[in-house]
Amino acid sequence: MFEVRPIGRNCGAEIIGYRAEDAARSGIPTDLRAAFLHYKVLVFRDQDLSTAQLKAFGQAWGPLAQQVLPERTVPGHPEVQILEHDERHPPDYYWHADLTWHPTPPLGAILLSRELPSVGGDTLFADMEAAYAGLSDRMKTYLQDLVAIHDRTMPLHRRGVSPQAIYEFQQKFSPSEHPVVRTHPETGRKLLFINGAYTTKIKDLPMAESQHVLDFLFTLTDVPEYQCRVRWLPGTMTMWDNRAVQHYAVGDYMPERRRMERVVIAGDRPA
Repeated sequence: MFEVRPIGRNCGAEIIGYRAEDAARSGIPTDLRAAFLHYKVLVFRDQDLSTAQLKAFGQAWGPLAQQVLPERTVPGHPEVQILEHDERHPPDYYWHADLTWHPTPPLGAILLSRELPSVGGDTLFADMEAAYAGLSDRMKTYLQDLVAIHDRTMPLHRRGVSPQAIYEFQQKFSPSEHPVVRTHPETGRKLLFINGAYTTKIKDLPMAESQHVLDFLFTLTDVPEYQCRVRWLPGTMTMWDNRAVQHYAVGDYMPERRRMERVVIAGDRPA
């Protein structure tokens, strides 16, 4: 038995009294899966997990996706990515959903704290189902059949990566096309599936019109009523529905270091 304690009106809940290491033996309880679909962001406190146990918890939800950058994984655990940031390696300061440039973006991700700064380093989440619901009926109709292009190299331009390196990356990871309005494959509810990190253009629209529409949609993550905020503590593990929320890693802890481990649950093609 466990308690579900909401932390936001539209998304986010703490799960009290659940031991994640039990998932490898007994699977994921039905009511925990239901809480995940309803709240979209689940926070588990006091989880003293090894890397192998973190991976097993992720596998209990579904097949794990291979990490894009194998050099940043835990030795012996290629499915577990190391996310480490400090003054020399700051996080990316923008809202995003993970790997939307991929033909089949992840179902979700699970992040476990390993080393935390003395203050700061929270993660914000924005509910894109609530953002879609808040649109006018006319805007919903306008967006309904639009398709957007998602490009992995967009953040590389911001970081000043060389054109040659970007070209080589494009040969390995080509852009993908996804509907602007996605239907969640499990709940059947509609949500916005664009983000400022990877979405570059709406197909079949003039560039200026596409940019105006995207700029408006990108601002919806900033609406406080659509957000929840996760404060990291030692032993905190957070998982989120990558199909339904975007997230933003707050980088207010420099020059201290923040180190996490992450697994990604494989997803399907958005429709």
